[in-house]
Amino acid sequence: MSSIAGAPFEEKLSFYYGHLYPYRQMAEWLSYAGGEHESILARREFTFTLKDDIYVRYRSFASVEEFQQEVKKACPFKIDLGAVYNGEPSKKKGYAEGAFYPVQREIVFDIDLSDYDDVRACCEGASICSKCWAFMAVAIRVLNKVCREEFGFENLLFVYSGRRGVHCWVADERARTYSNEVRSALTDYLFVVTGNEKTAKKTNLREPLHPTFQSLYHEVLLPAFLKDLLPVQDFIRTEAQADFLLKMVNNDDIVAKLRSKWRSSHDVPGVSVARWKDLEKECTAHRLESTLIEIVYTYTYPRLDANVTRQMNHLLKAPFCVHPKSERLCVILDPSKLSSFNPDEVPTLTQLIEQYGKAKGSNDENSSPVLQEAVSNFEKLFLKPLRSSLMKKKVKVEGALQW
Repeated sequence: MSSIAGAPFEEKLSFYYGHLYPYRQMAEWLSYAGGEHESILARREFTFTLKDDIYVRYRSFASVEEFQQEVKKACPFKIDLGAVYNGEPSKKKGYAEGAFYPVQREIVFDIDLSDYDDVRACCEGASICSKCWAFMAVAIRVLNKVCREEFGFENLLFVYSGRRGVHCWVADERARTYSNEVRSALTDYLFVVTGNEKTAKKTNLREPLHPTFQSLYHEVLLPAFLKDLLPVQDFIRTEAQADFLLKMVNNDDIVAKLRSKWRSSHDVPGVSVARWKDLEKECTAHRLESTLIEIVYTYTYPRLDANVTRQMNHLLKAPFCVHPKSERLCVILDPSKLSSFNPDEVPTLTQLIEQYGKAKGSNDENSSPVLQEAVSNFEKLFLKPLRSSLMKKKVKVEGALQW
């Protein structure tokens, strides 16, 4: 396998699709376990991005066998998933204008670390490390808590994008059938960090703080800010970082006092914790606790790509793709083990192939231990609960019919 592991990306990707890609598990998800949902897979839009950025939309497959055959044949550099339509996307041209439309789609969230460049101190742009992964870990905890506790959703799938982002798929049937209007309302409700480099106020929080956002602050955001971000990122250390923070303080006396106090300690490693304590003391004395809350939200709350969530027909990269630039796998994330996740340790395409060569001959469906773990997480964290949800609905429907 060493010759393949050292081959060009396209050749390695072809091997991956031919020997390792989890077609059966992906098809089970996207068909929602067959039965009454047996036509869902056939009406799902797949979009292939081929070599040289050739973009092919409205692909669809009637079965897992056809899906596997076409992926092996096309060897897409990226697979995006779209909505489920009222007909087969591959036959879209046969529909009259306006007669072909989406009927369901998971609620999806897309978070990109490059949107945190104004607050993270370790990396910028497409770069990512274990230190700034803490921003993504907080984002996942927030979405997991709100989706489950606030909206009552049960079937959530979190995926590392392979480079610098995280995707969340909400697969409950109720969520999948939400209209664009409901999706937009949900997005507006969750879209908190709205400011840019030209605005002092970065959030749209209002007083009194909604109970949901109050709970998020005390249970998720503030603990993460104090433990995982402030001492690690040290993002109030430089003069520019201090200015960024103080612009969010709407009290000239506090700003002037802290600017004077901090002038002699710029660029001292680890000074951010002490500076935050200074700010806490001043804001508490001036009864500006809301300012502290807004600042913590600015640094920690998920920075959602709102357009991805609003529209039913928006595309999003499928799990188990391989990012063409990092060559890392889009793996399933366990929300209970986020602190131990390291993006630098996510397997690359080369590592998957090398492991396959060493383990070839085993009885496993695929012979790459790290891929087995990723697929196992997919099964355990998502497919198994999804099967249970579908079975409960089936029993409920059958009981109603018998009644």
